Amino acid sequence: MVFCIIMEAAGCYSTRILTPSEITQSDQYLIHNKESIYSAYDIAISDGILSGKLDFNKRQSTESRNIHIYLFPDSSPVLNNDQFSIPVGSIKEIKKRVRDQEKTKTLTTVLIIGAGVGLIAVATFGIIGIIQMAKTPIPDPDETCQKMEELELCSDGSPD
Repeated sequence: MVFCIIMEAAGCYSTRILTPSEITQSDQYLIHNKESIYSAYDIAISDGILSGKLDFNKRQSTESRNIHIYLFPDSSPVLNNDQFSIPVGSIKEIKKRVRDQEKTKTLTTVLIIGAGVGLIAVATFGIIGIIQMAKTPIPDPDETCQKMEELELCSDGSPD
């Protein structure tokens, strides 16, 4: 059950391709070029130029919550202290991982049903085991000792 709760919280994710116009001010970004990955924030697009601030504390981060901006191999951001700018035409692709509600619900349902079936199976075998133990007669210790004495194994622990 704990596993189900963890899966529900984590969810299933898929990648969504964005256009430059879908970039919002509230997101964190990772800008990928062939040489580096830059962490950025406060991004805006104006006159065909994507600009924003670099966060050097998070450089080389690959957090999946970020929007990933991939540049063409021959492109690189223009850096000026903690500011950058990139022509929108240099952007090859923009990706964002988004939670897929339908996959999450399906996975959670399957896990709950599986856990329920497993629990019922364990309970059933446990009850059957208890019933079988109750039906099995407990041997009388005196009878057991008499039989062993007949085999000369019980009286003093060694055969005569």
